[in-house]
Amino acid sequence: KSIELNSNISINDSIPSGYFDIKTGKGSWSGRSFDSGTVSALIEDKVIIVENCHFKSGNDFLQASGEFDGINQYIFDRVQFAYQNNYLINSKPLRFFMEDSIFEFEPFEFHINDGVLEGVINGGDELECRLKMSNFDSKILTQFLEDQRLKFSGLIFGEIWVKSNGVNLDLDTDISLK
Repeated sequence: KSIELNSNISINDSIPSGYFDIKTGKGSWSGRSFDSGTVSALIEDKVIIVENCHFKSGNDFLQASGEFDGINQYIFDRVQFAYQNNYLINSKPLRFFMEDSIFEFEPFEFHINDGVLEGVINGGDELECRLKMSNFDSKILTQFLEDQRLKFSGLIFGEIWVKSNGVNLDLDTDISLK
């Protein structure tokens, strides 16, 4: 319903520098509604440093900060996400590379409620994803599944490995439910 933009960007010898601040009131974007939002960023040469990105909808929110090198490297120093009484936070910076259809996530670790999700993802022509879960509440996953046969409950411990084999995906799991 409202948006406020405050910005100052200058270009010297084809090198941009400056800042922008965006504040929004209640609204919706891509089918999602929110109560408020802010994005504050600095631009230094090709680098965009997001000092704060925050969207709130009731008790749910997303907060992130990090930087984009202007070419293909992304670093999220801080990611916090609350959705339907579940809470996610990164324990170390989330770093990834993306160019064309190739992407690589460095090893990452998220704390989700009282559990931990660790992993590494490499994609492109050959996708490979390795995830390790401990004390991970299955409701975090099953809330997005419509098939009632897949609505299990309990804590998940174990590992999942997904790898493309050309046309299909191979899935190897070693998980336990408590």
